[in-house]
Amino acid sequence: MISVSRTAAAGLVAVAAVSLAACHPPHEVDSEQKIDTATSQKAESLASYGATTSASNATATSTAMADETPTIANCGAVELERPTEMTLDCQGQDDFLRNITWDSWEADMATGTGTRVTENPDAQQPEVAISLSNPQVVNGVLAYTDITVDGTAIYPEGN
Repeated sequence: MISVSRTAAAGLVAVAAVSLAACHPPHEVDSEQKIDTATSQKAESLASYGATTSASNATATSTAMADETPTIANCGAVELERPTEMTLDCQGQDDFLRNITWDSWEADMATGTGTRVTENPDAQQPEVAISLSNPQVVNGVLAYTDITVDGTAIYPEGN
């Protein structure tokens, strides 16, 4: 009985040793000398620096214009210019603007009209006034950051 226990104990110790060895990469030695690693990078050093990017969703495709006219980001789609549809509730996906007609798309504000469609309750509200304003540089792209519909501020990402 004792020899079985000793054999089992020896086997358990061997398994534990192999398990510990597997947890540590070979030749890894702690050192007092610390080496700085890259924690940031200048944009100029990237191969894509200065290139324009494009993004699309089902209804709008755009690229940033050279004259720095702001774009709009909407529920994951970025750099949209004059989209014909927008989502007003990114999480619920039940509040939309459709058939948007833009009257102006200027450096400080964009205005237009469209149909607001909600799915809970199921309703359509035609000819709502839409405005985009407060352009700011977001992730390196000039974009409108405020959305209002009929004078009410809308926060699609926060709904």
